[in-house]
Amino acid sequence: MKSPILFFSVVILLFSACQKPQEPAFKRMQNFNVGEVKGNQVEIFADAVLENPNNINAEVVFLDIDMIMQEKIIGKINDAKQVKVPANSEFIVPVKIMASVDVIKQNWLTSAISILSNGKVPVKFSGFVTIKVLKIPFKVPVDFTEHLKVEDLRVLIK
Repeated sequence: MKSPILFFSVVILLFSACQKPQEPAFKRMQNFNVGEVKGNQVEIFADAVLENPNNINAEVVFLDIDMIMQEKIIGKINDAKQVKVPANSEFIVPVKIMASVDVIKQNWLTSAISILSNGKVPVKFSGFVTIKVLKIPFKVPVDFTEHLKVEDLRVLIK
């Protein structure tokens, strides 16, 4: 009688341990820093924060994210990466955004109301990050709005 109970216990344990990988999640962008201005382009460095809910390691392989101000694309993250991701963790992927100074300047005036009311400019990030878990690619959607301080973007409108 013990062997059927033991058998079913082992089968149930095995099935519960073999669960399908969960989709990682995009959390936020943080630590914005303006880099060099090269002609009409400016480098903006930031950290993309994501979460791996799986109890196995994963890998970030590609980022395709637009930086949007006043419904216009002002910059882009288009980067192939090989970033190892620990299991069950929130993790950071450093990114470089190439932004158009001219488009930022054009949108600066339309953002004036927001700037005057709280000293910040709403900037939306939209796109996806591709993460592989057990060699299975997941396209993690990115739809996030950050309110950047005017001081952080002052370099762009000189």
